[in-house]
Amino acid sequence: WGGEGGGGGGYNSNYDQAPGGGDRWVLVDSIKGLQSKNRDGKFAWGDYCKKYGNGLRDPEKHTADFLQNFWDAWSSGAEPRTPRGYTNGGSFGGRDGGRGRSHTRSRSRRKRRRSQDKRDVTTPVLKLGGLPFSVTAQEISEFLYDFSVLPEDVILVHRDGRPSGEAFVTCVTVELASEALQAKNGKYIGTRYVDIIASSESERDRASQPKEAPSGRGDGSMSLRLRGLPFSAQAGDVADWLADFRVVPADVTMDVNIEGRPSGEAFVYFRHSDDAEAAMARMNKERMGSRYIELFRASADEVKSASQRARGQRSGGGGGGGGGGYSSNTWGSNDKYRSRSGGGGRGNRDDEFADLIGKIKGMQKDPEAKARWRSYCDSKGMSHMYDPARHSLQSLQDFWYGPPPDVSSSRRRRPRTRSRSRGSSPVYPRESSSGLDDSQCVKLRGIPFSCTTNDLIIFLSPFGLDETQVTLDYQKGGRLTGDAFAIFPTGAEAQRAIDELNRKEIGSRYIELLPCRVREWEKALRSAEDAKIKLGNAPDLTNRVKNIQKSKEGTQKWWDFCKAAGHTKFDPAGHSEAFLQDFLDSIGSGPY
Repeated sequence: WGGEGGGGGGYNSNYDQAPGGGDRWVLVDSIKGLQSKNRDGKFAWGDYCKKYGNGLRDPEKHTADFLQNFWDAWSSGAEPRTPRGYTNGGSFGGRDGGRGRSHTRSRSRRKRRRSQDKRDVTTPVLKLGGLPFSVTAQEISEFLYDFSVLPEDVILVHRDGRPSGEAFVTCVTVELASEALQAKNGKYIGTRYVDIIASSESERDRASQPKEAPSGRGDGSMSLRLRGLPFSAQAGDVADWLADFRVVPADVTMDVNIEGRPSGEAFVYFRHSDDAEAAMARMNKERMGSRYIELFRASADEVKSASQRARGQRSGGGGGGGGGGYSSNTWGSNDKYRSRSGGGGRGNRDDEFADLIGKIKGMQKDPEAKARWRSYCDSKGMSHMYDPARHSLQSLQDFWYGPPPDVSSSRRRRPRTRSRSRGSSPVYPRESSSGLDDSQCVKLRGIPFSCTTNDLIIFLSPFGLDETQVTLDYQKGGRLTGDAFAIFPTGAEAQRAIDELNRKEIGSRYIELLPCRVREWEKALRSAEDAKIKLGNAPDLTNRVKNIQKSKEGTQKWWDFCKAAGHTKFDPAGHSEAFLQDFLDSIGSGPY
């Protein structure tokens, strides 16, 4: 302690005397000054607070008696006496600020009273919290089945058109409500445990009061948000899926992401809220193709934002900007640069500028093409300007199409619509190492994961292709990517296939046909060879069997088939192509 024996070297002697009158705020200022200017005094105050003050070192949190007791001890160099009101095992406190034991006991009592009030059931109404956002009235009714709760006794609470995770339940009697609270509080619905407390009719009625329609029109209409759509889905597909609820394509807004590509979400406007409620109850988590769709109530702001994004994508930005939507060119496009060249009659130049940026950015995924682009930038004296958006339209045209012809030899404007073979352009040579031309290659996107090579041959049968001219694309783990490639005898045949078969169906999926490069075809061939190493000689049949095993019934059928044949190995990759085909033939086209 301080005084003659313990004072520190940097201590200010003005603090040796206690302030007169024992004023609390003077004591607070004095002890704060001691803490900042004297290391020993700071530690002494800390020990004193730890022993008597519940560890609180802020002088403002303690009473004048507590502060005066410390200051007197510090000034005299003696050990401080036990503060008045202090009990062993507790802390010193009082009306002026100490968080003592009496304060803690009082707070605990209030907390217990509030908790008890929530458990004291005086009305048949209960409030449920912590529910899954996807929960339905039927599921809550089943959760409280033993207490005679029906779906019409459940009110789900929504805020801003979204589930809040809360609901109100009206039981038949107060006694049943009390029993339900005692038995089901803290139990689980799905992966969420449910918090049940007593409520009242007035609170329930406030929560169930009709609010303005989420669509913001106030006319009894409602909008829903659909999540999990296939990226290839269009407004017409969504309208067909919801045809039973009087939805037409004009009611559907397809949402796009910041790059202008489909986000997998859509907003649907229902003229009558009853139709929207029925769609929520019947179609939530139903499938569209191979994807299951989730439905949520949508707020007016969400619908407005999605509409603005969709309109911006269709308009293509400024000027005469056409385009928009999803680009089917090989490299993609970049709509956010469409207004770079200005407005008015320059819309075509805007489109070309945006398309070239998108193409050059996309082709840089290939290391060789990326090196070619950087070499071009360096040769033009634009080192470190590798972002295509920082180049002029003329610079991008020179790279993509080749340098312009000599003006002195020809006054005609060179065309910008196809590749040239001058200099180092185009970026990729038209002829591949296999002698095939890019125009002969077609990419099929949206292939079902159960598709086989034979299914592709049948789909392309009007063009007479065989198994050497088609291939499925595989991931590194041996699973299908959903893409396939085909090589046609001529470029004209490939274009005819795109025109005639684009958006035709294989099974329940419609397929997009796009032009592509031969290098993509060759890469898919290598992935198919790797898949054969992992999955045996029939990777497509192996994947079909694995997909069947995703259902419990399908797994049991596969196990029974293997056991009947005397096999104890259930991995499809370990069986022959004939064995897998026999199994697929034996189950037919069941819903697996």
